[in-house]
Amino acid sequence: MIVSFEKCEFTGKKIHAFEISMELSETDRKILRVVQKDARLTKNEIAEATNTSTSSCWRRLQALEQNGTIQRYEARLDAEALGLSFSALAMVSLTRHDNKAVEEFTRAIGIRKEVLQVFSITGDADFLLRVVVKDMVEYNAFLNDFLFRQACVVKVNTNVVMATIKDTAELPI
Repeated sequence: MIVSFEKCEFTGKKIHAFEISMELSETDRKILRVVQKDARLTKNEIAEATNTSTSSCWRRLQALEQNGTIQRYEARLDAEALGLSFSALAMVSLTRHDNKAVEEFTRAIGIRKEVLQVFSITGDADFLLRVVVKDMVEYNAFLNDFLFRQACVVKVNTNVVMATIKDTAELPI
């Protein structure tokens, strides 16, 4: 099992997943549900939607940001509108699993902009990558010019996404 740490955008400190799982009040959960649906709302709008005072809402949001529950605010973009219409799920197997090899792989893959998500998984492969690029030619270049050149990569199986049925970042809180 590989444990990764996330850097909190607000505090700059690295946060382990167990630190994030603090006890949340129902009001905190309401605030989080509203914010993850629309992070552009003002503090007043969030307070109104959650039936809390603006000052209480602001304090709770600040605490949720500082403890890392809210890691960042971001916009969801339409990949197709940006000419990125090819999505693939690449299952990557490594030749060895020592810490150095895994670190090198995760460091290299972590800086690739076309790799949107990386999961350490169980089963036949070691990692699952979600890759979004312009087309098959660009994906093939990613494989040949980058992924197959990683010393510890022994095998890559690709599943091409034919249609996206559900795509959300909203957590079930």
